[in-house]
Amino acid sequence: TRSGEGAGTVSDSQGKLNCGSDCEGVYDIDSIVTLTAIPDNGSAFDGWSGACSGIGPCEIVVSDILAVDAAFVASANEADLEITKTDGQISATPGESTNYTIVVSNNGPDAAMGVVVDSFPAGLTCSYTSVASGGATGNTTAGSGDILDALTVPAGSTVTYTAPCNIDSAATGVLFNTAFVYSVNFDPTTGNESATDNSTLIPSANLAVMKTDNLDAVKPGGQTTYTITASNHGPSDVPEATLTDVL
Repeated sequence: TRSGEGAGTVSDSQGKLNCGSDCEGVYDIDSIVTLTAIPDNGSAFDGWSGACSGIGPCEIVVSDILAVDAAFVASANEADLEITKTDGQISATPGESTNYTIVVSNNGPDAAMGVVVDSFPAGLTCSYTSVASGGATGNTTAGSGDILDALTVPAGSTVTYTAPCNIDSAATGVLFNTAFVYSVNFDPTTGNESATDNSTLIPSANLAVMKTDNLDAVKPGGQTTYTITASNHGPSDVPEATLTDVL
């Protein structure tokens, strides 16, 4: 449900909700649903109650009939929150690292509260630091894993996150990494509240082989035993390698 003197909509990650005052969705048991509240002009999102809490997107596991309320209050404040994200490269190597820079900005005209979310994809192990400027507060100055901060951002302020991430040596495909900023205030500019960085994973491996029988000479008719050692000096895994020894 929606409550309060303000106005706004609630949507979900499965596309079943886009509702005003009262709405319901039918989901599979144990499915994961993320709810997002978006205030209308002249309103602000005041938080969740029921099965959700806080002011950011709410993730729930549907195990039963769940009730959630989104409260909206009247507010004249509006702010254009923007987020950018890049690692400065179009490809990356499994087994090595990449460094993301994530910048949250308030382009005004008013101060705002917002929640920044970056759930790093499988295959990445990340830490991060952040620096606020222009009076912004609420950022975690150092952490590890996913980023989830409730920020207070005056007009003209920024929060910059730097996230070095180790890439799993067995990772394949493309690293899709999206960061979001959700404003509790009306945002007059849409389309800049998320930023995605894509890096194609290109494996690289230094394979080596050694063979020895530890002898300098052998008598004709005698016997010798060879030891063959294959190794991968990385950085990437090689799922299928062929060793051939022609005697």
